[in-house]
Amino acid sequence: MNQGQREAATHFEGPALILAGPGTGKTTTLVSRFGFLLEKGVDPAHILATTFTRPAARQLKQRVSDTTGLMVSELWVGTFHALCLRLLKGEVGRALGLNGAIRIASETERFRILREVGDRSIEPEDYRDAIDRYKDRLLVPDAARRELVDMQATLRANSLKYVDAYEAYQARLTHARLHDFGDLLMLVVSGLKANRDLRFSPCWG
Repeated sequence: MNQGQREAATHFEGPALILAGPGTGKTTTLVSRFGFLLEKGVDPAHILATTFTRPAARQLKQRVSDTTGLMVSELWVGTFHALCLRLLKGEVGRALGLNGAIRIASETERFRILREVGDRSIEPEDYRDAIDRYKDRLLVPDAARRELVDMQATLRANSLKYVDAYEAYQARLTHARLHDFGDLLMLVVSGLKANRDLRFSPCWG
C-alpha cells in the first residue's frame, strides 16, 4: 500500500473521511483496515462496511474472509439494503414487531400496483422513481404531502399526483404485507431512532 492507503487503513481514533476515485485501491485498503481493527481488539460484530452493489459486497466479504480467517456469514459487510434486511430479520425487526419473514415486492408487483393507483398520464417508472426519492429522504406520505404547502400552484397540482400515488401504493404494500427496498432503510432508521439501546447492541444478528 502507498502512504495514503496506510494512513486510511490504520486510522483508529475518531472519524475519518477518505476521498478516493476508481482504481485507487479502496477494497485493498478496506481489507487491510479490517485486519488492523481486529489486531486492535475490535469485535468483528462491531465492524460494519457498506457498499452500493452486490458484486462489490461479495468481493469485499470474500477478501476479508480470506485475509482474516473469519467466515463470510460472520461479517457485517454488504449493500445498504442487504444489511438493513439482515437487521430487520434480527433484533431491530423484533423491536418493530416484524415477526416472521420479510417479503420484498418484485418490480413486477410494484409496477402492477402503480398502474392501478396512479394517474394514467404518468408512467409507472416515473412514479417508482419519485417514491424511491421520497423514501431515500425518509419521508412517509404524510410528510411528503406537507411539503406541498409552500409550492406554487401549478407545481403543487403536479406533485400532488405523485404524493397521492405514493400514499395509495404504500397502503397496498402494507395490506399485502410487502416491503420495497426503500422501506428497509426507513424501517431500520425509525427502529434505531425509537430504540436507543439497539444502537449499542453487541450483536444485531
